Amino acid sequence: MDKKHAEAIIKGLTDKEKRRDWLQFLRYIPQGYDQNIEDIAHDFCFKKGFNVLLVTDRQRRNEAVCVACGHMVELPEGVKHKDACKCPVCGCAGEVVHAWRRQGMERRGFFLYFQKADYDKTLVTCRGIYFNMYLAVGQGDPAPCYAFEDHSYMLFTPNGVDHRSVHDYIGYSISYNKHKSAFTRFSNYWNAGGYFMSRGVPEMNLGIALGSLFDSIKGTCLEHCQADYMIELDGDIVKYLEFYLKHPKTELIVKNGLSRLIVDKIVEKKSGPVNWRAKTMTGFLRLPHLGRKEKQYLKGLAGCIGGNWLSVMQDYVTGHPERSITDLPSDHSLINEFEIRDDLLDRLRAINGYGITTPKVFKYLGSCIMSSRRLNMSDALTYWSDYLYSAVERELDLRDTAIMYPNNLRRAHDNLVSQLKLRANALLNKKIAETLENREKLSYQSGKYFCRPAKDTEELIAEGSALHHCVGTYAEKYAAGKTNIVLVRAMEAPDAPLVTMEISPENEVIQVRADRNRTPKPEILAFVEEYKAKVLANLRKGRKAA
Repeated sequence: MDKKHAEAIIKGLTDKEKRRDWLQFLRYIPQGYDQNIEDIAHDFCFKKGFNVLLVTDRQRRNEAVCVACGHMVELPEGVKHKDACKCPVCGCAGEVVHAWRRQGMERRGFFLYFQKADYDKTLVTCRGIYFNMYLAVGQGDPAPCYAFEDHSYMLFTPNGVDHRSVHDYIGYSISYNKHKSAFTRFSNYWNAGGYFMSRGVPEMNLGIALGSLFDSIKGTCLEHCQADYMIELDGDIVKYLEFYLKHPKTELIVKNGLSRLIVDKIVEKKSGPVNWRAKTMTGFLRLPHLGRKEKQYLKGLAGCIGGNWLSVMQDYVTGHPERSITDLPSDHSLINEFEIRDDLLDRLRAINGYGITTPKVFKYLGSCIMSSRRLNMSDALTYWSDYLYSAVERELDLRDTAIMYPNNLRRAHDNLVSQLKLRANALLNKKIAETLENREKLSYQSGKYFCRPAKDTEELIAEGSALHHCVGTYAEKYAAGKTNIVLVRAMEAPDAPLVTMEISPENEVIQVRADRNRTPKPEILAFVEEYKAKVLANLRKGRKAA
């Protein structure tokens, strides 16, 4: 509803105090929908790919009216109904529509419209406006008809944001809503429920009439809010304006190229390592010293620094008070990687834990990248942190620089991981060997076939590789005695994998698998049935007797 309708409804409130409060609030809200608002809705509906080139005369199908600019234009030869076409006058792309093929077209939308407040021009108001456009195509009328309705009202004052909405549910009830914070109905999506938000319409961005924003904040409490730097917030721009009123130092933060910290706070709800209550830049960033060189370093990374890289800077100067953040890299792509991948900060901290300072980390990794084109900085950091962790597990001496800083990082990483796997397999093999004598009772021979328990992890892996199944992953369970793996072989080829059996500790057959998990041949199944009757059945009886 519009302001006039809202005022009429509020006058019916029985609570005098509440009515007085609402009427006082509505005094600040401008009334009506001027030509500028209609022009904004028109741009939403007919620009950037949504235009309509309306052909009204069947006899002159190469002549059309461009709804976006209102001019009569000539279409290319052979253009048909619903074909894509661009207006030769205004350049707006859209589709050709034959008036006799459609009754009408309807489009809906929503946008934020900013204005100076009535009665106090130092304050700013924002209205969330719905619009509904109807184009009478069937009548050949190129003039669209618009209907508008306010969804909500926001009043920006030095003390914060007063956000309200009134809804008249005809025949049911009226709701008077005072919201705790600023938000917009469609702040998170460009198109919802059939409502157009924007697809790059000039001077508009995801439902914001940017021209109205910049015009309305001049000479107000929002004059220095740096809104032009925060357009990337799209529909959440009202949250930014509220944030600015709450934290006046926001202007200084944005000017120093730290807008990403604010975006993280507003959009992703990440407070990060920031002191939002601080009154100085050093307090805000929790950095002990910000001289001219440090400020230049921050400005050189404008828009890149988020919570993760700020943590890198804080860690460095906290551990080394005599050092400066200017010792750190200034590569935009690297810092963006840190902001996108949270794990890189943890990996860097893990490497710092071995006594390696952050500048040394990136200096060494830079040399690794130079010697191997297949590595980038984030991958190299991942390899090195894993390598150092594995080196500690292997009890290598990290005081040896050849171990700490290997010449070929990737090869050293892969070799050390392989050694650890072999070491792990050796431990498993030791456990398997300790139980192998007791498992010999699972062996059996009859006719052309025999079976026996697996000897070690290498045999399990080879079995799985030859028969294309996953028995190799059973090594830990087998070593722990949680299952038994019995290998079926032919007498004529005792070393060739043929069929694999899994037998439970209770001596029950769990599964029997041939190549690619297929069912074995009938003669092998007959051998398995004989095995179950003559070996496993006796073992179960022995367990019961015991």
